[in-house]
Amino acid sequence: MIKRYCTNSMKLLFFVEVDSKIVKIFFNSKDPERKLSLFSTGDEKLQKAIESTPHFGQYYWVDTKFEDISQPIVPISELKVKTFKTINEAKDYLVNDLKVDRKKIPNFTAIINRGKELGIEIKFETE
Repeated sequence: MIKRYCTNSMKLLFFVEVDSKIVKIFFNSKDPERKLSLFSTGDEKLQKAIESTPHFGQYYWVDTKFEDISQPIVPISELKVKTFKTINEAKDYLVNDLKVDRKKIPNFTAIINRGKELGIEIKFETE
């Protein structure tokens, strides 16, 4: 799960240790609406290290307004197979039936990958 951390500082830099390695944490992206600097990570070990520092909760905190919309990829063994005649037919299925934004699936690879993310193995009929 991705967590996003916030600070009121314009830029904040500190270091934490993860698996005997020093990792630099740099809050450099911005949320101009709330005037905050941000740092995001999906690495659970790094999250634990960040949250165990003495300044967590005082100088930086977890962004409770951030919603992690990433979805875990479904294992191939659990994919439903859907067969199409053409790439356009597959694209139309994703757009119309699964409400995927057409701009996010501009090519064959994007269509196949988006299908997998949604639990569908997209195949094409061969003649």
